[in-house]
Formats: sequence, C-alpha cells, structure tokens
Amino acid sequence: MRVVPLFAAVVLLPVLMATAAETSSFYLGIERAAVRREPDRLAEYREILRREAGGPIPDLRAYTLAYVNSRLSPILPESRKAERSRLLQEAQAVLQTSLRRNPGDAESHALLGSIYGAQISLSPLKAITLGPRVAAAFAEAEKLAPANPRVPLQKGISLLFVPRALGGGPESAEKELRRAEALFAQEPAAKTWPNWGRLDVLAWLGQVRARQGDAAGARTFYRQALALDPGYVWASLLLNQLDRR
Repeated sequence: MRVVPLFAAVVLLPVLMATAAETSSFYLGIERAAVRREPDRLAEYREILRREAGGPIPDLRAYTLAYVNSRLSPILPESRKAERSRLLQEAQAVLQTSLRRNPGDAESHALLGSIYGAQISLSPLKAITLGPRVAAAFAEAEKLAPANPRVPLQKGISLLFVPRALGGGPESAEKELRRAEALFAQEPAAKTWPNWGRLDVLAWLGQVRARQGDAAGARTFYRQALALDPGYVWASLLLNQLDRR
C-alpha cells in the first residue's frame, strides 16, 4: 500500500478537490515553500501538479510546474546534481510545449530564459547552445510584456552571470533589477498568479552590491527583503554570510 506523506494528506489533499488553477491558496502555498526553501513541500506540490496533468497540461499549471522545478533544483544538495538537471529539463519541456500552444505568454518566455540559464550554471559547456536561447527568450518576453516586473528580474539575474565582454556583469544586471524594482512598485501586491519576485529583486540587488565589494549596500538590500518577509530564508543566509566575514 502506498503511504501518503503527512503534509500531502493533511494540507494538500483538500486542494485536489478544486483545480489548482482556480485555487489561490495553492499558489500562495507554493510561494511560501519557495521563500522558506522547503524542498520536501516543493516536491509535494510538484507531484500534485504532475498528477493533475493527465494529458495536455493547462498553460498556467505548466508554468507553475516549471516554476516549482526552478525553485527546487538549486536548493537540492550537490550530491543530487543529476536530479537537479532532470528538474530543469522537465521545466524546459513543459514550457516549450505550453508556448507552442500559447506563444504570446510572456511569463513563460521569461521563465524559460531563466531555466536555460540555470542549465548553463550546472553545465557551463551548454552555454554554446543555450546562451542564444536565453537572450531570445528574454527578448520575446520584453516585446510581449514590457511592464511585467518578472521579465527584467529574470533577465537581470541572468546578466549577473554573463561576462562583461558579452554584455553582462553587475552593472548590466543592476540596470535590469532596478527596472524590475520600479515595476514591482506598480504591480498590485495581491494580483493573481504568477505573483512572485518582490522579495527576490531585493536579494539579487544585494548580490550585485556584494559582487561590487559593497558589503554595507548588500546588507541594506537583504534587510529590506527580510522586513517584507522575515521568513525569507535566502536573504537570511546571505546576511549571515556577510556577518561572518
């Protein structure tokens, strides 16, 4: 007999009574697990999204599955690198399938760009083939939704890992992240899903400052993120790393 995990039985099972795309609490739970870096809970949400597929995956659910995978992959230990890679491959596949049905989905184009970038970080040699796809995905997302804050957020994150000679680096990243910050200020905090990134833009601006050798500036951004949500684990970790130096 298959044993149902306690979290799934107690917390997530009622969600199955409604379609995930119609349940705001489902998406809030996913984002809470991402912010708190809870791999077990993210894995539970992933299985629900995959089970609900049962055929062609509705576009919002495909996007959400890819998002969950993108959050789960980097918090798994290095010893599970193969699993991390599989999560990103699955995310890429579901987004590509969804975009064939709905090529005008800017959110999915931007997330796909991030997924390509994450694959490069795991296997740098993939930059030869995936690098141009990263740029193309962000360019399409920008064209479709120039006021969407998650587009410059993800583009800025990507640029932080691109050499200056190729148009990247902290300065290029900061320009995009600042644009994302301004756009987040205009986006309703309680908008429907996708609705994430408000905390991340502050943490990544902190990372820009850290790479520029500005520890005080980095601390300021990390503390701003924690003021919005004291449970934002990544900002806490980054702040602790600075304090230990």
